[in-house]
Amino acid sequence: MSIKIGTADVTDIKIGTTNVNHVYIGSTLVWQRLTTTYDIVLSVTYSAGTYILANGTRSATVTVTRKTYVNSVYQSGSDVLVDASSAPTVVSQPSGCNFSISKTSTGTYSITASSRGTTYSLSTEAVLGFSYTPPAGAVINKTISVYQEDNDYSTSYSIIAAKLNNYNGNITVGNTANTVNLSGTVRRTYTYTSGSSSYTDIALGSSNYSVSGTGFTYSNSVVSVSANSGAERYGTVYFSYSGAATVSRTITQESGQ
Repeated sequence: MSIKIGTADVTDIKIGTTNVNHVYIGSTLVWQRLTTTYDIVLSVTYSAGTYILANGTRSATVTVTRKTYVNSVYQSGSDVLVDASSAPTVVSQPSGCNFSISKTSTGTYSITASSRGTTYSLSTEAVLGFSYTPPAGAVINKTISVYQEDNDYSTSYSIIAAKLNNYNGNITVGNTANTVNLSGTVRRTYTYTSGSSSYTDIALGSSNYSVSGTGFTYSNSVVSVSANSGAERYGTVYFSYSGAATVSRTITQESGQ
C-alpha cells in the first residue's frame, strides 16, 4: 500500500500538525503510517555443558539481540546485536556464588563465577538483568538465568589424636599398679563439589575407648594396670568412632621378675 507523488513514495501525511495514520479510498486502505517497534532477546551458551562448575571453571556467554517490528510484523532480516544501555546487573544468585559480567564485543557479555568454596547450597540459578533503550520507545528490561553447579558435600571421619597420658603414641609403665588416662580427637571433614574442604574436630568420649590384655582393665576413659610380678606384658587400647578407621596404641608394662 503506497501513495506516490511522481515516483516518490509518501512517507508522512499530516493535517496541520496532527499525524494521519491511515488513508482509505472508500473502504479500501491505500496507505498507512509505518510504525517501527523493537524488542530484545537474551540468549545464553556455556563454554562446556549447561552450567558453570562449582569450582569456578567454565564460563557463560550472554548475547543481546534486537528484533525489529514494522506495524507489529517481525522483520526477520533486521536482527542485530546491541549493547545494553547500562551495565548489566546480577539480580540474584545462590549462596556462595559470585558472578561477574564483562562485555567482550558488541552485544556479547562473558559471565564468570568464582569458586563456591565451602558454602553449602544446592541452589544453582543466578538471574542477570539487562536494559536496552531502543531508537524510539521506552527502555526494555529483560532478565536471563545463568547456572552454577550446586555445592554439595560428602563427609569423612579420621582419628587424628589417640593419646595415652596425653602422649599421642605408645607408652611404657612400671611394674607397679598404674592408671593411664585416655583422650582422643576425631576430625570430621567436609569435602565440597567445588573441591574445597573444611573440618570440625570432636573429642572422643568414654564409649570410644576399649582395652585388651591381661592385667589391663578399662572404665570411664581410664585404663587400670595391675601390678606385674611376671614377664613384660602388653595392653592394647583401641580408639574408635563410627565412620573412622580404628586406631590402636600399646601400653607396655615392665617385668616384675
